[in-house]
Amino acid sequence: MKTKLHKTISTTRRTRCALPFNKTFEPTPVTSEAIQSIPFPDCEQTRIYAFPGQHKASFLIGVHRLSNPAKEDGRFVIRNLKGNGPHNFSGDLLQCVKKIASDMGICQLATQEKLPLFKGNDLPALIRAGFKPIDESITLRVPFTLFAKRATRIAKALAKKNKIPPGYKVVPIKEVSNTAMKILHESGMMDDYDFRGKIKGDSLKSFSLDHCLSVIFMGEIVGIILVAKHNKIKTYEILIRWVEKSFRGSWVNAVLINEAVRRGLEIDIDFLCFNANSERHQETLHLAKNAGAEIIAKSRRYSITLNN
Repeated sequence: MKTKLHKTISTTRRTRCALPFNKTFEPTPVTSEAIQSIPFPDCEQTRIYAFPGQHKASFLIGVHRLSNPAKEDGRFVIRNLKGNGPHNFSGDLLQCVKKIASDMGICQLATQEKLPLFKGNDLPALIRAGFKPIDESITLRVPFTLFAKRATRIAKALAKKNKIPPGYKVVPIKEVSNTAMKILHESGMMDDYDFRGKIKGDSLKSFSLDHCLSVIFMGEIVGIILVAKHNKIKTYEILIRWVEKSFRGSWVNAVLINEAVRRGLEIDIDFLCFNANSERHQETLHLAKNAGAEIIAKSRRYSITLNN
């Protein structure tokens, strides 16, 4: 049975009731909240579809073709409108995603977000559809005050041993946003459209601008830390932490983390949450482990090469 795709018309993603796939439509499960959860910009390079159909939608598909790709030239997200998690991906659903992306001229398609593993393994439907894992991370949660104390202790120890050079500056990310956005995009850590949405507050996990910082040394940005604040669960989430290659494993990481948590102590926060790669972030994982961190999820991004 072939998947039926509906032809979209030019529209905003922030519609109140449903996506107007045609001029006459009935309200569907596709709410404005679901549409807003798609992180892609409103432009010609974005397509949004309800699946399996307009009036019986179970999923919302978003596909975006990057205009200035650093690596993959396409991204996609799938939102489960029934709230059952990502494990219900079907082969038909993923074939629909691939067809949309192929029609848009995308060659290398990747998930926009990391997807949690299913019972410790890759999601079966993704693997069967030809997707391959390209990145893995561990999500940790740690009591905030314990982590802050350890981060402060490390920074003070480095300063006492003269391991932190004079002359560096800690600057709010909003003062160097364009340069920071370019650095993160070119490094493949965050796409430019995602950065713009989060700094404007138009995206899920938007930046807490008072706590997003950069370290400048000798006139250059050598470190960036981006943070989201979740008031309802009193959690401070580190979204991105980037250190310039020649400064990795040095004082820059300690200064970034210490400054971010120091500012977090000024608000009502119980937990710190962050993603770490088991190979690239050994230093941070060691710090978190000593502060009593627990692993709450393991996740991966996936990619596929399309034959257009």
